[in-house]
Amino acid sequence: GWSMVKEAPDEDYVDVSGCQGIWKKVLEKGDDGAKRPKEGSFCEIEYWYRYKGEVFDTTDKEGFPLEIIPGSGMSTAGMEEGVSTMALGERATFTLDPLFAFKENGYPPSVPEWAVVELEMKLVGFMGPWTQ
Repeated sequence: GWSMVKEAPDEDYVDVSGCQGIWKKVLEKGDDGAKRPKEGSFCEIEYWYRYKGEVFDTTDKEGFPLEIIPGSGMSTAGMEEGVSTMALGERATFTLDPLFAFKENGYPPSVPEWAVVELEMKLVGFMGPWTQ
């Protein structure tokens, strides 16, 4: 395939994109109710973006969650598609192919263009449409 992430980083990762673009590993299970946000949901997340193990962007610096809406295109595709696989309270880490992260722009000065990055997220709240 076209992805720069040809195989799971370890056996606990699952390809949630179906194209090797987004690999997910659950760190802490969330609500057993199994409701998941979907396109148009209003989500609150805590997140940590890492490149080569170093955090380069995080909600920790603001001190409050980020509000995102899957399908809006306001965040990276990996963040928007990744959060749609999560239950309330779940914490997970995602390995993102550049097409699902920062593409040709990178994240200067920390991340070069076309880089594979890690995204750890915790879904702390969501409202609106959901799926099971």
